[in-house]
Amino acid sequence: KLPLMLSIGLVGCIGTIYTTIGGIKSVVWTDTFQCVIIFGGFTAIIIRGSYLFEGEDSVWKIAQSGGRISFNKFSMDPRDRDTWLGTIIGGCFNMFALVCSQSTLQRIAASKTMKNGQNALRLCGVLFVIYAALLSGMGWVMYAYYETTRCDPFQAGIISNRNQLQPYFVFLTMEEYPGLRGLYLVTLFSGALSTLSSGINALAAITVEDILKTPLKNVQESKATFITKVCSFLYGLLIIGLAYGASSIDGHLIRMTIVSVGAF
Repeated sequence: KLPLMLSIGLVGCIGTIYTTIGGIKSVVWTDTFQCVIIFGGFTAIIIRGSYLFEGEDSVWKIAQSGGRISFNKFSMDPRDRDTWLGTIIGGCFNMFALVCSQSTLQRIAASKTMKNGQNALRLCGVLFVIYAALLSGMGWVMYAYYETTRCDPFQAGIISNRNQLQPYFVFLTMEEYPGLRGLYLVTLFSGALSTLSSGINALAAITVEDILKTPLKNVQESKATFITKVCSFLYGLLIIGLAYGASSIDGHLIRMTIVSVGAF
């Protein structure tokens, strides 16, 4: 059993090292590989979870009867979650944050031609929709399982944080299939490394290009590259420290992330 703090340190150090050494090229290649793993892991969880329910007790029907799937919420009250208004407006802002983020624009600018950059952006939009659908599917499967078993692991004291609901679900339902638990762990680590490396590289590029551009205007390119690598390393250490702090937060990390992105 790998302790949480050690896991954070290992993932943070690995992501920081290969991002610092390889720059944007290493980030793009590793992100591509990690994307394949993440989509494969999500799909495996959904397929395995769906086999637990059949007929009248299908995942879709259980989630729908529990109010987790609804297509008729047209409330104009901004305090209501998952309404058409909130989904369309909030979804657009999330798409803007994805498409217009520094890390995305940096990848587009690194493309050989404008056409390649445009194709990459189109593919990004398609993959984002698929990613959102897979996340929804995993949520429905988890809800159906916990609703059917009439067990809330958090309230029962089995887990100490609601963010552990999905790992606990995988632990319970994938024991019979060798390798699936490992695939899930690889999926988690791939997602963490992908987010970490993209953030580090983007922050380092912004620091050198937008903040230090004037002081470094007469500096040789090799020295500027070295300074960028130093910034990447320092930002990696900072993010590792923030991850240690976030590990003690008792709340829905995805929800807090979406709220933070929407606020800024």
